[in-house]
Amino acid sequence: NMIKFKKLFEKVKQRRKGIAELKINILQNPFEDTLEVKKAKIEEKKKIEEKKKAKIEEKKAQEKQKKEVEKQIYAKLKLLGIFDKTVNINEKWYKIGEKVFEYKLIKVGRGSAVLKGTSGEKTLYLRNPNGKINIH
Repeated sequence: NMIKFKKLFEKVKQRRKGIAELKINILQNPFEDTLEVKKAKIEEKKKIEEKKKAKIEEKKAQEKQKKEVEKQIYAKLKLLGIFDKTVNINEKWYKIGEKVFEYKLIKVGRGSAVLKGTSGEKTLYLRNPNGKINIH
């Protein structure tokens, strides 16, 4: 058995002739991208970035539209009454935590109600801007 291994080791020790160094230097590095591959990767990255930007712009537009809808709704909301932590807005009674159109009722004060939406917090008052109390 040892003789077989010695013969095998002798074969391995023999210098083998390979490709000349000049030919090796001409070969392209297989781990380096070609110019076409680099261009394709850059184009792919650009497409991905454009898609991301488009999604962000679409999301911003949706947020802006939602805020605009909230503003229009807020302009039409009238606080008509307050009774025991419930409020009457546009002739319907709401408790804290309930949804009032696009808003959520988060606080009831002595003469006001605070609503929260995507455009921030809005406060409805029992009094008109002229200082008179709304009585309906």
